[in-house]
Amino acid sequence: MSGTPPPDEAGRPASARSNQSLRPLALRLAGPATAAAASGLLLALAYPPFSLDGLIWVWAFPLLYALWFTWPQLERRRLYGFGLGYLAGFVFFLVTFSWIRQVSILGSFLLPAYLALFPALWASIAANLTLPPDPESKSFPSGPVPTRLPWFSQSLGALRVAFLTAAVWTALEWLRGWLFTGFGWNGLAVALYRKLAVIQAADLVGVTGLSFIVLFVGTIFFLTARRILLEARTGRFYPHLEFFAAMALLCALILYGITRLTNTRADFVDLRLLLVQLNIPQAIKWDPQFESEILALYEDFTRLYVDQEELRPDLVLWPETALPNDLDHPDNVAVIERLTASGDFNLLFGIQEFDFANRTAYNSAALAGSGLDDVQVYRKIHLVPFGEFLPFRGRFPPFEWVAGHLIPSDFNSGSSTEPLYLSQPRVELIPLICFEDTLGRLARRFVRPAPQLLVNLTNDGWFGESAASEQHMANSLFRCIELRRPMARAANTGVSCVIDADGSLAGRGDPTRFLRIVRDIESGSTFVRGCLPATVRIPAVPAFTLFARWGDWFAAVVSLAGLPAVFRWLRPQRPGTSAAAA
Repeated sequence: MSGTPPPDEAGRPASARSNQSLRPLALRLAGPATAAAASGLLLALAYPPFSLDGLIWVWAFPLLYALWFTWPQLERRRLYGFGLGYLAGFVFFLVTFSWIRQVSILGSFLLPAYLALFPALWASIAANLTLPPDPESKSFPSGPVPTRLPWFSQSLGALRVAFLTAAVWTALEWLRGWLFTGFGWNGLAVALYRKLAVIQAADLVGVTGLSFIVLFVGTIFFLTARRILLEARTGRFYPHLEFFAAMALLCALILYGITRLTNTRADFVDLRLLLVQLNIPQAIKWDPQFESEILALYEDFTRLYVDQEELRPDLVLWPETALPNDLDHPDNVAVIERLTASGDFNLLFGIQEFDFANRTAYNSAALAGSGLDDVQVYRKIHLVPFGEFLPFRGRFPPFEWVAGHLIPSDFNSGSSTEPLYLSQPRVELIPLICFEDTLGRLARRFVRPAPQLLVNLTNDGWFGESAASEQHMANSLFRCIELRRPMARAANTGVSCVIDADGSLAGRGDPTRFLRIVRDIESGSTFVRGCLPATVRIPAVPAFTLFARWGDWFAAVVSLAGLPAVFRWLRPQRPGTSAAAA
């Protein structure tokens, strides 16, 4: 027979005793939770619109302290780490992706809730790593240290912990970039997109490999700072080989970057571009009554240059879905035929293709040389879930019943990774639509041993005047370095720009170092209507980088190297065992 538990000697009921036992636990968790949230906020501040990129080296300090020094027992340590990592990740993604609320308030919470699982798993694994003992712990000989072994062991232990911590993070960042079609925005290294000397090694290890270096160095800084503080209490200082190793790695990274930035080539193909950005609000972009006005604007802005021979570009770029209706719609055909007949140039524009007979639709980019009789078409390969297709459509009815009304039909995915071709000058275009320019694994499939230009057509107008546009550009900039090919970006609004093969927004050959971005000169705002004429220098014999050949090979290698930390995390834990004894 069940009943109410008896009161204790003081007459307090069991519920009161339970509530009192929870209070110390809540107080004990308040500090670590605050530290985890602080780490998430510090990390968010390193990215646009705040761009305090120096924080990328220290953002993890509060979280690492909470993971390693606030819960001495291994019992429930995995759950403890998971909770702190999830809180830090949720705060980070909630802040840095706050622009998603422009299209979905619910999505602005659901996406961070999903993405936070990756730093949560990382923190759970990292919390189980065994740190080297303190310099003055009882495990050391009493009195003066007779040999060099203790401090050397300290340094080796710190290097081991930092390596495994960074390796697991890199593996999970890599996984986030492709799992369920992937959303790899704002990896750690992306915050450094303005530090060109630091990020040039992306052509070797990719952006995920740079993230490994960032967290490895940051963890060494944290462990070294803690050791120095402990040593200061006793007045006994030891060498810190782990710090010198981290600084040597950082110096090698910068030295490689400087070498790449100062390496000039004489063999270039010059391509004259015109980027057209109309800054059309989403509220009217798909309204039929504005179709003729939008077409007229594109034609008028383009004619300002193509009608004058001395200003005429080789290639004009219009953004994603620039033209309303289908590619073969009479109004679209008329505009394109009139423009391409007015001069010798190529026009690349975004368009939607509909084949109602076969029930297919594509988000496409079309390159017209002399009207639509001479047109090349690229169909977008990587579709955006919940934007261009509904995941699990037809396979999970409850899900479709909840979200199907938001996306009544899906776009189809293209399959061709053949570049588009310009005949004069002879240049290949690597077409990337919307967020495809954030995917190194996709862009590298277009690489050929020929002069090539990465071209991104996008419409970031969905997210208003938010940080989405700058974050998008920051992520895409790494494709230029990874593949050593320049990029031209044509956006409906946001950041239409030209980026060199070294990630620079200012032409290396331009003595004025003018930023090649469509923006208001006085305010600096990129949310404007305008054109950008620019000449991009394309390597005539481009490099075939290590990343172009092998992709995220570095992330795969360090992921394997991080398996010991994962095995330790999977190993059963004995209740009451301390971290130091494990």
